[in-house]
Amino acid sequence: MSNKNEFSNINVRIDKEMKQRKQTTALVTISLIVISLLFLIFSYNMYNDATNETEKARLATVVANKKVDASKQALKTLKTEYDSVQILHAQKIKIFENLANQFKAFYWKPEDLGQVDSLTIVEAKKANIEITNMLASDSSYSGYYNKKIRYYDKEADSGRVINALNRTPFTNKYNPNSSYYKMGTNRIVAHKSVDIKYIKFLALILLQEGVYVKQIRYFKKEDPTKRHFLEISADADLVNKPVLHLEDILSLKVSDLQI
Repeated sequence: MSNKNEFSNINVRIDKEMKQRKQTTALVTISLIVISLLFLIFSYNMYNDATNETEKARLATVVANKKVDASKQALKTLKTEYDSVQILHAQKIKIFENLANQFKAFYWKPEDLGQVDSLTIVEAKKANIEITNMLASDSSYSGYYNKKIRYYDKEADSGRVINALNRTPFTNKYNPNSSYYKMGTNRIVAHKSVDIKYIKFLALILLQEGVYVKQIRYFKKEDPTKRHFLEISADADLVNKPVLHLEDILSLKVSDLQI
C-alpha cells in the first residue's frame, strides 16, 4: 500500500512538472512569436520609412533636375538676349562713331570768335588745344554716346552755345524751349553719374567759343531720370560772380561740384 501511494505521488508530481514545462514552453513560444511579430512590424516600419524617404529623394531629384533644366534654358535665353544686345550696342556705337567723326572741333579757328577781347582769344586757343588732346586720347568717343545735353537758346549768347555743341561728339542734345532768354549762359549743371572729364569737356568747348561760365556743379537733388544728363543754363544769382577761366576748369575736382 505504501508503495502504491508513493507511485501515485510520483505520477502526480510528474504530471505537474509536465504541465509546468508545457506552460513554460507555451510562454516561451508565445514570447518568441510576439517578439518575431514586433520585429517584423519594426522592420516593416523601417522599410516603409526608407521607402518613403527614397521616394521623397527621388521626387526631390526630379524637381531639382527640372529646376536645373529650367536654369539652363533661362541661361541660354539670357545669353542669346545678351548677345543680341551686344550686337545691337556694337552697331549703335559704330553708327555713333561714324557720326562723331563728322564733328568740327578740330576745324575751329580763332576767327570764329568774332570781336572779343585778347584774353578770351588766348583762353579759347588754349581750350582748343585741351579739347583736341582729350578727343585724340579717346578715339572711340564711346563715353559721349549716352550723354544727354540740354541747353537753352539765349539772345546774349549770339548762337555761340549751339556752335560749341555742333563741334562735339555729343549727338543727344536738345533745346526744350524755342523762346530766347535775355540772360547769357553762366553755368553747367550735371548729374553725379557723369564723369567729371565730360563736364570739363563741355566747359572747354564753351570757352573755345568765348562763352564763360561762372559755376559748374552737380544737381542738388538726386533724380534717376537725369542720369548721364548735363545742362547748360543761366542763374541770375551768378551775374556778379567771377567767371571760371581755363585753369579753373582744368583744376576742377569732384568735390568742387558738390555745391
